[in-house]
Amino acid sequence: MKSITKLKKSILRSETAYKKYLAGKEYYKALRIQKANKMVYKYLVKIYSKETTINDALFLSYIYHLEDWFEQFEDLRLKENPNLEDLFVFTRFKDSPEFPTTFLNELK
Repeated sequence: MKSITKLKKSILRSETAYKKYLAGKEYYKALRIQKANKMVYKYLVKIYSKETTINDALFLSYIYHLEDWFEQFEDLRLKENPNLEDLFVFTRFKDSPEFPTTFLNELK
């Protein structure tokens, strides 16, 4: 399977996990997002290191978005030490890139 296909499937997994997370925002649901986002990140970095037709700025925006998300996730996890069913709510850092919805359009 090509890396671009793997990236698309990983993004779908991440989006699905996020939609399920919104209903309750429990820690165990956030863990699903984390696992999915690790795969997205892996394929983003792999594909970005190769020649691609997708805009560099979009790739970097998504990469930075995930890197900031991972740091926030870990910081929140350490501070709150949540149980699986505890509320676990993220707030995007002030200067952190938003989720790059235009990136998904470029993949299609």
